[in-house]
Amino acid sequence: MNIRMAMMALCLVCAANLSFAQSHIIIGWNDLGMHCSNQDFSKLVVLPPFNNVRAQVVRVGDATHLPVVETTGFHVTYEIPGNTYSIGKTNFWDWEDQIFGVNLAPNIELTGNGLSGTM
Repeated sequence: MNIRMAMMALCLVCAANLSFAQSHIIIGWNDLGMHCSNQDFSKLVVLPPFNNVRAQVVRVGDATHLPVVETTGFHVTYEIPGNTYSIGKTNFWDWEDQIFGVNLAPNIELTGNGLSGTM
């Protein structure tokens, strides 16, 4: 499942709360996209596990009030339904210490995040 589908799922979860859906929207995006990957990191690094997912909560405006970007009071979570692990899909975690000089826990990417979490 791609990141757009995950962000749609995030928006749908928030829309399920009708009072929230009437007063706020969530805009989500990622700055890179998962347009390629490589399964074998032993000889070549094309794109390591790394994505920046961004989200912004906006209070909806009306005829007399402009929309307002909310910066406090909300926690946005993310997950990729049906895709909860990365180990076994690539050998990245066999090579991350030699390539990037870090020792990451399984299923944790270079930014320190996994396939689900809180923003």
